Amino acid sequence: PMYLGGQSKETGRVYIYKVGQLLLTSNGTLRADKKPQDSRFGYSLAAVPDLNHDGFNDVVVGAPLEDGHRGAVYVYHGSRGTILPQYQQRIEASSLHPSLSYFGRSVDGQMDLDGDELVDLAVGAQGAAVVLRSRRIVQVNASLAVHPASINVLQKNCPRHGQDSVCVTATVCFRATSRSPGRGDRHFGIEYSVALDDRKFGARAVFDDTSQKLVQKRLRASVGRAACQPLPFHVIDTTDYLRPVSVTVTFALSDSDPGPVLDERSATTVKKLIPFFKDCGEDNECVTDLVLQASMDLAGS
Repeated sequence: PMYLGGQSKETGRVYIYKVGQLLLTSNGTLRADKKPQDSRFGYSLAAVPDLNHDGFNDVVVGAPLEDGHRGAVYVYHGSRGTILPQYQQRIEASSLHPSLSYFGRSVDGQMDLDGDELVDLAVGAQGAAVVLRSRRIVQVNASLAVHPASINVLQKNCPRHGQDSVCVTATVCFRATSRSPGRGDRHFGIEYSVALDDRKFGARAVFDDTSQKLVQKRLRASVGRAACQPLPFHVIDTTDYLRPVSVTVTFALSDSDPGPVLDERSATTVKKLIPFFKDCGEDNECVTDLVLQASMDLAGS
């Protein structure tokens, strides 16, 4: 913890050594905040049971002098045979309570303190102890289905704003799974945005309820069940029939929800392209068959 870094600051450092049969071998260092400051990173250290439920134990490191002696703790995930050097989470004292100081002077995490079958973390500070509750981790798979599968501008199937239009319904579904133990906190909120033709300046399609090409939505989901929502839109008259219309969904778990958190490896964007109907056969591949015939007519010959 007394290691001197840049500008002669007591930044601290944690070295990783691998235990062998005869000796210890160096296996790198743990990376903390790069800002030169008195930190005493490594003042406290705890090996904790698997916090992210990937099958490997993790490490928590305290840095009680960071942020002007307010303090912080770092969470590092374990991997096969080592510890990942880049921290996965930095928890600042200032984000918890304005009066905390020397947060991270001691750390411990071996027990479930709130009865949800997850190991929680206890962190010592000046005149205080803070319990950090673990949260479940969910993997969310988003999918898009579109009906009809292509846009036929010659078959306008619905009236919109006083004129016949081509209407399409995109249905987004979210399916959640979890590798965390126990059954609590299985319900959570999802906030998502849907964009039509997200890279184009002019709108070729808009949503029925807003007449805009971008909408913000939210829904409630639960582990083990699919949560779906229809998104009806219609196509505006356009001269660009070559490039397909894109539907892009970007989502995140609701920040205001105290339930589970999203697995950092989960993709948060799904995109689908809806082509225009070309009437080019079963393979939808149009092959041009243009023939040019020329004749010469010389006047006066």
